[in-house]
Amino acid sequence: MFKYYKPEDFRTLRKILNVSQDTLADMVGLTKQTVSNYENGRSFSTATAICLTLSLDPFLNDNKQAMAYASICQKIEV
Repeated sequence: MFKYYKPEDFRTLRKILNVSQDTLADMVGLTKQTVSNYENGRSFSTATAICLTLSLDPFLNDNKQAMAYASICQKIEV
């Protein structure tokens, strides 16, 4: 079972971590447009959502504000 962040929570976490859409896209091998589409709730696949969530999770441990926000987010289960 996998869990992923809702688009609005994902965007907030990415901003708290100060990671741009471009940087995140490069890190996970996606395009900036794919990241943008996910954050804005436009067309995306569950696989994309999981990939993006997994790309942010390692950074959360190093940022107390991000950890606090992530703890109140309800991830979607698939």
